[in-house]
Amino acid sequence: MPTAMTHIHSDHEEMSQAAAGATRKAVERVLRRQDTFSLVLAGGSTPKRLYELLAVEDTPPIPWDQVHLFWGDERLVPPSDPTSNEGMARETLIDAVDIPASNIHPILTAFDHPETAAKAYEKVLVDFFAGPPAFDLVLLGLGEDGHTASLFPEDRPHEAADPGWVVGLQAPPRHSPRGRVSLTLPAINRARQVYFLVSGEGKHESLVAVRDQQDPALPATHVAPEEELHWFVDRAAQGGT
Repeated sequence: MPTAMTHIHSDHEEMSQAAAGATRKAVERVLRRQDTFSLVLAGGSTPKRLYELLAVEDTPPIPWDQVHLFWGDERLVPPSDPTSNEGMARETLIDAVDIPASNIHPILTAFDHPETAAKAYEKVLVDFFAGPPAFDLVLLGLGEDGHTASLFPEDRPHEAADPGWVVGLQAPPRHSPRGRVSLTLPAINRARQVYFLVSGEGKHESLVAVRDQQDPALPATHVAPEEELHWFVDRAAQGGT
């Protein structure tokens, strides 16, 4: 089991600042022993501020020419769509830093079916890593229903016998757009580290169910990276107030 740590912060801004600092340190540490750093980006609104902070040049600066960006999940929409995870990351981070285009590995969505997009992205990962994916850091969010990436409780992804590294699926009706592509739990769990970013009172119940109660019915409960699992949580999510 990985080492699990919770970092509680007063608000979303402080939480984002802490996660940005930890990400910078992770990049610096890993690049001391290897030439590249693989970072999986999360979608949704919670990581936006983190991405803006990572885009600000600091000392020492992030060597973006050595960082490769991937995505944990994506909606089957073009990058110009307001719900696109790629589009959000480009607006808040990618367009603001000097990163080579060849270091950006989005989930391509110009397909009629999520399963086809998933197969294409799995090939991207296997080709890049010359085998099973082994990310240095995966950023994840936590849904109010206990989902993470686009792995939902109704699909019971932790029970899949051979899910591969990427899956195409239809999200439950409460989520829109429904067509999704997501890393699987085995792909996520091969990462060295995972950072969960959890903000807001609405996430309190799912945070308790996943982190504290280890509810086996919730996909996020089954996230277990190789080395470290960090929970970056604001006070509203932690205390429910």
